[in-house]
Amino acid sequence: MNDRHVPLSVFRRPPEAVAVPLLLEQEARAVTASRVLAAMAMAALVAFFVVGLGGPQQAKSSVEQAPPQRSAWIEAARQNGAFAIASSALQGLEHTYLTRRHATGGGREDILTYGAASDTNGAFVRVSLYRPGTEGAVLSDPVESVASLAALSSIQADITGPAGILITKFGDLQTVQMTLATGNGPRNCLAIAGKFDEAAIGITAWYCNPGTELVAPGQLACMLDRLAMLSSGGDERLIDFFAVAERNRSFCDVKNPLLGVAPKAPDWIDTKDGPRLRGKFTAR
Repeated sequence: MNDRHVPLSVFRRPPEAVAVPLLLEQEARAVTASRVLAAMAMAALVAFFVVGLGGPQQAKSSVEQAPPQRSAWIEAARQNGAFAIASSALQGLEHTYLTRRHATGGGREDILTYGAASDTNGAFVRVSLYRPGTEGAVLSDPVESVASLAALSSIQADITGPAGILITKFGDLQTVQMTLATGNGPRNCLAIAGKFDEAAIGITAWYCNPGTELVAPGQLACMLDRLAMLSSGGDERLIDFFAVAERNRSFCDVKNPLLGVAPKAPDWIDTKDGPRLRGKFTAR
């Protein structure tokens, strides 16, 4: 019997009708799976942004970061230098010599140090000789000069002045009172500063006692009396400056240092008579 002439039953579905629901069900499952995957991807993306925003962020800038600024001064520690102080009052103290040169201006500063700020077993002496280049000039105010050296020395000090005049071989210099604060208690100091245009040099110095005793002006004057130049580096003005200072030099009175200095002993240059010669001469 031909199937085309068999009447359809209410309990029978044509073969084509069976495939349609199956396809629809498969498509629905595929859509559901894709939605689940899309939801998971969205959740992961949201979680990524939440963690990224909540965590520490590295700062970014379109401006190029400049490298750390280097000091304009080049420092060199050495055993000896262009200047020295030959004084018995400084014997036994730790001695350091520092030379600072300005990288672009060409200035030079020699710093002589005897003792230490924290060592109250002896004196603490520091002398700075500054020959400026194009980077600046010698400070005219003695208080500012002493404060500048104190800041460079990384010490804590109260500075007041000017306190008076100190007669030295370099001329009359303004004095400055300085109280140094240390872990072992305060120390009294006396400082000076001078600007000398004829030699284009500035001298700043201080003398600190071990404790709270006042510094006798003569102690500082005697120390400066022993300050000598060993090398001028070909600077004729510096040579003439120290030559004049040596002619004005006085000898310290060791019997009474409170008086500071005693008159220089006369030699044959200062006397009217000729020098006394020793030895025998034979005529030819």
